[in-house]
Amino acid sequence: MSITCSSPSTVLCVLFLWLMTCESLAKRIPDLTSPTDVDLGIFRADYLAIGHVRTDPIITQSCLSDHVHTFYGPPLLFPKVTHTDLVNSDPDKSSGNIRENLSLYWHPSVYRVEDNGERTLLEPYWMDVYYTYEVNATRAFPNGFQMIAGYDEGDATTDCDEPTECTRGDCTEINDFFPKNACRQLKISMAMPRCWDETQGIDSPDHMKHVTYPDDVDTPFEGECPESHSTRLPFLEIDIRYKDYLGGPHEFSDGSGNFHTDYLSGWDENFFQKVLDNCNQDASEELCTKVPFTWRDDIIDPFDEEKLVELLYENPVPPAETKCISAEKVTGITNLPRGTCSGELASADGICTEDPCPENADVKFRILAKKSCNYLRKEKLANKFCERNDPFNKQKVYLSCPEQCDADDYSKSKKKIKVSLTMKCKGLNKPGKIRKYCRLVNKFDQAAIKKKIKFFCPKQCNIC
Repeated sequence: MSITCSSPSTVLCVLFLWLMTCESLAKRIPDLTSPTDVDLGIFRADYLAIGHVRTDPIITQSCLSDHVHTFYGPPLLFPKVTHTDLVNSDPDKSSGNIRENLSLYWHPSVYRVEDNGERTLLEPYWMDVYYTYEVNATRAFPNGFQMIAGYDEGDATTDCDEPTECTRGDCTEINDFFPKNACRQLKISMAMPRCWDETQGIDSPDHMKHVTYPDDVDTPFEGECPESHSTRLPFLEIDIRYKDYLGGPHEFSDGSGNFHTDYLSGWDENFFQKVLDNCNQDASEELCTKVPFTWRDDIIDPFDEEKLVELLYENPVPPAETKCISAEKVTGITNLPRGTCSGELASADGICTEDPCPENADVKFRILAKKSCNYLRKEKLANKFCERNDPFNKQKVYLSCPEQCDADDYSKSKKKIKVSLTMKCKGLNKPGKIRKYCRLVNKFDQAAIKKKIKFFCPKQCNIC
């Protein structure tokens, strides 16, 4: 199959060409063929986790859920969250990179069982979601659409990248899902059902029977949808990665080795339908500018996955304020928090009654700081900021300070440079910091940075 781009600047087309080479996608859609003989479209959304809490907005809307979940998307993890809440939320506070996609995804949290029996919740490295569809032959998720997929053995798969021998005290397996070997990176993948029975509406009593997979269960994108579920929705494949997996005993938050995932659409149905009808695999710039995505903080780099992840970590969003939902401890625990409607729910709609303005003292953010070349006189700083491949070295420090960067001569220079530094919210309590980083007019193109600081540190910036 030959695919060409009419313009090298076409974001969706470039992204498609990159995804064609992706091993994960290739395993699910070996030939990217479609039984409907129409053009295909594809795009990918990337996320960091936004929070971990014992809620499940699809299952229970008035109390805590049976087990802890890890969420991705907008920071709205409370039981009563709705499609309306999601689409009206601030896209700059979502942990995803596509501002128009305010969907919420969640799955049982992963726990490592330590040698002493304590359970540590694993923070995902990042998650990506592939959306694949037949152009002008796929129905957008209707407003309010939700579904659950999984539970059965074999629905999800794991991939251990660069496996090595487990070196923990206890390296046994406690289920058939998690590998006992250590992995440079462990990936959990699952395809969501994409055939919908419209007569059942946007949900079903068990949250699963209104959707199903195509007839060919071995390749969930291919095959015809059964007559009972004849409407074709976008095909979603979810990949969750855990870095530096240690091996040995691991389990999900429900104490099992069976994976499942939940999806609550946060798309505007009309906008998403335009995407599905107009953007295809060889989408021209003229075609796809009709329904362009906007990328939060320009987090897109289709040719370099590592760079894309760096951009996610360079541009994080504040974590969800889960204490407004439950004060329950979810990591460093002996027993998994369990039991539907057990435990105390602080607020079903996530409203904080005690502290509406969080301190966030230890939350970190990045700033661009104005420094002289003399700042680089210390060798460790020169090594950090002069390296030409440094992803944060966007100001080409090595060109501004050649003496400090190219030789052992750390002589003084009055030339000014900009460097990327990490700072905590509590650092704004120092004299002059609030005025410098919360209030001053834009310097060094830091308008977006100042906006983020107010998100991270509302109390320190006196906005609440």
